[in-house]
Amino acid sequence: PYYNACAPKPQVGRRPFARKIEGAAGSADIIIVYFRGLSNVTGSEKATCFSRPFRISLLRRPSACLRRVSEKEKQEVCCVDNRPIGVFDSGLGGLTAVRELQRLLPGEDIIYFGDTARVPYGGRSRDTLVRYARQDVAFLRTFDLKAIVIACGTVSTTALDVLTEENDIPIWGVVEPAAEAAARSTKNGLVGLIGTQATIRSGAYERRIAAEAPGVRVLSRAC
Repeated sequence: PYYNACAPKPQVGRRPFARKIEGAAGSADIIIVYFRGLSNVTGSEKATCFSRPFRISLLRRPSACLRRVSEKEKQEVCCVDNRPIGVFDSGLGGLTAVRELQRLLPGEDIIYFGDTARVPYGGRSRDTLVRYARQDVAFLRTFDLKAIVIACGTVSTTALDVLTEENDIPIWGVVEPAAEAAARSTKNGLVGLIGTQATIRSGAYERRIAAEAPGVRVLSRAC
């Protein structure tokens, strides 16, 4: 289903529509896909709501969220936040992250943004990537999101620190979970890394893997 951002309320079943953000160049359209979650949660499932006191729990087990905050914080937290989660990538590859989010959090609404007008991101300079990332996040935030997942490795390695500093909602990238999984899974102390030029240039995966498992060696190649 596609979300018609020109309509006042989410509508399911519409065709894709063309909508460009300021600064975007090229002839391709930007894709916004609205994924409707399940019916409103009740009872124990209210633990799936998210707020700043337990922002790090979005991609982890929801049932553990409320046990990690103080009684005072619990009183300040609204039980259910029905706002959607935003996910973005430079193209359509980030839909794999959407699929996993739907599996982990079936009750959540998700808005996906694919910047197909400016793909690929991988060969851009850091300044350009930070500018694109800021524009992407600003565009997504017009949908009143409660959190954003950067499903783009290039943006995650280059601009995540800037985005988290500038925004007051949780923003996650893909480097940390992927690097930690690789460090845990290697049998011979070697990890192969294939990424865009910007990703390899950043050294973000190498730093994270070294922090998780100092003895692991990373063999990286840009594609």
